[in-house]
Amino acid sequence: MSTVVPADKALAPVFRTSDLVAKLISAGTAACVAEAITLPLDCTKIKLQVEGGTMGSTIRTIAATDGMKGFFRGLTPGLHRQLGFCTIRLGLYDSTKDFYKQVRSYYTYFLSRIC
Repeated sequence: MSTVVPADKALAPVFRTSDLVAKLISAGTAACVAEAITLPLDCTKIKLQVEGGTMGSTIRTIAATDGMKGFFRGLTPGLHRQLGFCTIRLGLYDSTKDFYKQVRSYYTYFLSRIC
C-alpha cells in the first residue's frame, strides 16, 4: 500500500533567512537593552544579599564607593550571556514552533491514512 502525501500536507521550509535574521537581531537587541536597564537593580540586590542592610543604604554605599560605574559592574559578561543565550532562544522560537506544527500536521495526516 502506497500513501501519497498531498502537496499542502508536505513539510515546507519554515526557516526563511530574512525573517530569521530580523528575529535574531531584534531578540538580541531587546535582551541587551533589558540587561542594561535591569543591571543596576540586580547589582544592588546582590550587594544587599551579601552585606545586609536596607535598599537605600545599599544604593548609597554603591554610589559613594564606586559612583555610577558601580551599578553597571558585570555589564559586559551580562551582555555576552544575553547575546549568546536569548538571541538564539527568542530568535528561533517562532520558526521552531512553526516547524513542529508542520511535523505534527504531517504525521497526523499520515497516521489518519494508515490507521
